[in-house]
Amino acid sequence: MTVIGETTNLYKEIQTVVHSKIKKKLNLDSDYIAEWNVSENNKVEVEFRKKAIIFIEVLNTLRKFKEVKPIFVERCIFWR
Repeated sequence: MTVIGETTNLYKEIQTVVHSKIKKKLNLDSDYIAEWNVSENNKVEVEFRKKAIIFIEVLNTLRKFKEVKPIFVERCIFWR
């Protein structure tokens, strides 16, 4: 059963638009990403999940500093 049905345009560029009514209904903001899946019968399914902090991104950010203390790394990873 469809609760909300909305349409959006398709663009040449890689761009995803989620209608504001859907974002409000699901409480989505810029901290979420959309995962797109196509089933065997060509049905498209979209799931939204919170973005994860990738450990490599944290390390690359920390490499910009000359001296990094271990407690700082721990706080960046676990206290976010």
